[in-house]
Amino acid sequence: FGPNDGVTRAQMAAFLVRALGLGSGGSAGFSDTSGHWAEDAIDRLAAAGITNGYGDGRFGPGDGVTRGQMAAFLRRGLQLPVPEPSEEGASSLAPEVLNLTRNVVIEGTESGRTHVIIHSAVPQSISYVEIRHVGPRKGEDAVLGRYGLHFHHCGDGSRGSLVEGVVVKHAGNHSFVPHMSHGVTLRNCIAYDVLEDAFWWDVKDRTDDVLWEGCVAALVKADPDFRGFRLAGFVLGHGDRLTVRDCVAAGVHGNVNSAGFNWPEFTEGAKIEGVWDFQDCVAHNNVFDGLFVWQNTGAFHVIESFTAYRNGQAGIDHGAYANSYTYRNSAVVESEHGLLVHANSNASPQLVFSGIGIAGCESAVTLIGSNGDPAGETLFENLSMTDNDVKVTVKGDPSLLKPRNDLFVGTDITPGDVDFVSAKSGSKFTFRLPSGETWTMDSSGNVSS
Repeated sequence: FGPNDGVTRAQMAAFLVRALGLGSGGSAGFSDTSGHWAEDAIDRLAAAGITNGYGDGRFGPGDGVTRGQMAAFLRRGLQLPVPEPSEEGASSLAPEVLNLTRNVVIEGTESGRTHVIIHSAVPQSISYVEIRHVGPRKGEDAVLGRYGLHFHHCGDGSRGSLVEGVVVKHAGNHSFVPHMSHGVTLRNCIAYDVLEDAFWWDVKDRTDDVLWEGCVAALVKADPDFRGFRLAGFVLGHGDRLTVRDCVAAGVHGNVNSAGFNWPEFTEGAKIEGVWDFQDCVAHNNVFDGLFVWQNTGAFHVIESFTAYRNGQAGIDHGAYANSYTYRNSAVVESEHGLLVHANSNASPQLVFSGIGIAGCESAVTLIGSNGDPAGETLFENLSMTDNDVKVTVKGDPSLLKPRNDLFVGTDITPGDVDFVSAKSGSKFTFRLPSGETWTMDSSGNVSS
């Protein structure tokens, strides 16, 4: 039987088709399954909305299945519920309970903040320490390099370092900073009541092999608050083999496009290509966005099992010109916009929003004109929309922006569900319903079947 063997994606498809009794479906069109022994099972799994492939046209039948991927497949296959508002308008998601105290304390004073800096050629281990009154400032400005816990230019010397159960609170500058220091793991760490981006490194510089797991950024502010343009709990910076998993961002203040999680744009000529393994994260009660992206890139990003609720502007705010992100198996609850989409899609891989539950928003999906020409269709597939004022809003300045090209598949959306304000000439919006019926809307809001 091979009880200790791994499970491939093809085997996973066969298991789930038999276990769930899935009926037949048409070809999913994956580029690497034709003639494969599990082709029929894979097609059935895709028809049921349980798998979407990799987003680049492949399914990867011989690839192994991780525990996280298996959990996502089971959640979709068993149709486990996504968060929805209760009848009273309050979601059922509970707050996080955090222990902010530790027996070991490193601290400055309220009027004399200190900082912790590590510049070492050997790995470090820091566990269950409370670090407070750190990150000195000069008036309203943070002091460069004086952070809460700072790995400074350690290069490969920091590989294997573990920071676990550490709390940084009452900080006047960034809290956790692995800056040009590779191979650092931060697990179950908390930044609370802090100024500036909490989990961060200078986006002009490269840091590789960082893991943020089970970490929390809560009550993140700017000084003064209006200066917090794109302030974030977690800034997803430049590097390779980067992972953020099971992390929470709550109560991020700041100004326009502040967010729980932020992929920053290119900065000062630096090509920011931080491709993160992003899984099972939560953003809630942030002033503007749960997750904010502002990228013009060909890098392929996947956001898996993300939950965003009660964020002021958008659960997911996605720009800028054109890119290839895939969002899947996620939930957005109680925001002004569930998905606020500025960017157009690259040709391949596409920009994809798949299997997302959207509930209790003023507009479930809002499409803003992009500054980049569409090379492909932005795909919205199998969205679940519950108790939203409007399902789709189309708006933008047609004198400044580029046309949009958007395709909705597998969601019941009628022309009456679309609030059409304006669109750039040449825009096209296609709606392919579960029944197979298709209708389109052009840049003037005219509908044809």
